[in-house]
Amino acid sequence: RQGRRKLALANEQLYQYSLQIEDQATLQERTRIAREIHDSLGHLLTAQSIVLENAALALPAHLEEVEGFLNDSKSLGAAARTELRQAILMLRSDPLEGKSFEQAIADLITDFKHITTIQTHYRIELPKPIPNRLQVAAYRILQEALSNVQKHSGATQVNIHLAVQAETDGGKPPLLTMHVDDNGKGFDPYQNQTGFGLQGMKERAVSLGGQIQLLTQPGAGCQVQVTFPLLGVVP
Repeated sequence: RQGRRKLALANEQLYQYSLQIEDQATLQERTRIAREIHDSLGHLLTAQSIVLENAALALPAHLEEVEGFLNDSKSLGAAARTELRQAILMLRSDPLEGKSFEQAIADLITDFKHITTIQTHYRIELPKPIPNRLQVAAYRILQEALSNVQKHSGATQVNIHLAVQAETDGGKPPLLTMHVDDNGKGFDPYQNQTGFGLQGMKERAVSLGGQIQLLTQPGAGCQVQVTFPLLGVVP
């Protein structure tokens, strides 16, 4: 009985610890999103205001110049709407919105293709059910990875692959794997361990027993590789 009590206490402590990690990751993510909204959306709206002021000063003597200012303002407004839409998507408490995991991932990729000129190819091979918490974590990590590709990579192509793989070591649970590879400019990972939302991605993976690897170097693109053990799922 004493052994069972100790085991129950250890399980409860582990569960509370995982909740603390999740809460911390959520807080950090919301802080980062708020900062991005301020930096990106605020910058775009400020630039739009300046363009409109220039247009007002140019009236009525320079109509052609005014037309150029108004076109610039229109482009800035479209970019601001895109930034705002992405921020709202990242703040949603239920990113799957009642959809199946496969459909939610497909919709996320479709949205990415619509707002970028990046060629996007993906494969989803999930013959086994995925626990809900892993679905949300994998969705958020992919969302962040695609946001990084769009904003920082300069890539023209990205490949995405989600699959369930059986462990080669008998008795171990199967793995949910996700690869996001782009052909962009890459960066030095030793000089950027926490930026681009990387820390939040790592914390999401680790909090659920997963791992994340970042393979990149300047001029060589970037590969994000994520694995989650599917505990309780029969290999």
